[in-house]
Amino acid sequence: MLVSKKNKELIAEWKKAKANLDIFKERESKLRDQIVDKIFAKRVEGNNSAELGHGFRINCKQGYKYNVDESLLKDALRELPRGIKKKLIQTKVSLIKKGYKELDEDLCLIFDNCLTLTPSKPQLEIVQPKKEN
Repeated sequence: MLVSKKNKELIAEWKKAKANLDIFKERESKLRDQIVDKIFAKRVEGNNSAELGHGFRINCKQGYKYNVDESLLKDALRELPRGIKKKLIQTKVSLIKKGYKELDEDLCLIFDNCLTLTPSKPQLEIVQPKKEN
């Protein structure tokens, strides 16, 4: 498919916006790190705030990812009271795509009843022509 001139202009505009976005994302991240280190050095999990003056405040929300080391979980659960696992651990069911793709058509039809497919945001990439030597 050959892209029209108007769509090529749209692609060029997208490339510029993406380049600028990458630059601004990196700059924003560095500035945020500096602000957090300087103003919220002793932050706690949750909401932290500081006065800016004239009624303005700056808020810093600090979150953490809690990851469970499955190799150590069994030993820890043996030492904790019975039944506490339900309060601490949840198992998320997710599809193993490779196994799904390997199903024959009849099994796929059965499994498809419990599967919902939602499209993700498409990604774009400009591929330069290969250089000939």
